[in-house]
Amino acid sequence: MAAILLIDDNRMVRETLLNVFSEQYECHTADRAEQALQLLEFQNYDLVITDVSMPGVGGLEILRRIKQRHTIPVIVISGRGDEYEEAAVKMGAFAFFAKPFRLDALEVAVAEALATRTHQQPAAKEEWVPLSTVEGQYVARVLQHTSGNKQAAARILGIDRKTLDRMIKRHEIQRRP
Repeated sequence: MAAILLIDDNRMVRETLLNVFSEQYECHTADRAEQALQLLEFQNYDLVITDVSMPGVGGLEILRRIKQRHTIPVIVISGRGDEYEEAAVKMGAFAFFAKPFRLDALEVAVAEALATRTHQQPAAKEEWVPLSTVEGQYVARVLQHTSGNKQAAARILGIDRKTLDRMIKRHEIQRRP
């Protein structure tokens, strides 16, 4: 069973994430970065989900430290909108979610992060990928996950159908047979 570390100083968010993921995964929680960093020293995790804004050491610092020592995918969540998204992605975050976010979209990202973890190749040279490319790949994966059902994909992505159609056109996403 995959192990997930959930880090957020907000007890309600921690408990919600724990309730969502604990049936499928082994979950541990931390309410502050220092506690999380200690857990990371003694426990192997397959995924970390962390908030950005916390007292003391913040989520971006946790992300930086994890990426220095581990190959664990990290999903970053933030109550400050998209303010930290670019920094988080540049630092190696697997995904970024601004609060409030859709739990079903987070569940898809968790499944994808864990899938990449199990099929991970030896570390190659780090390569920067434009955010628009990542967006297109993510939309394509969600469409694939929903078997091409655009209405379901739009719901998961938290956008309307018209916006999804524009994204499909912009990223030239082809429907797979």
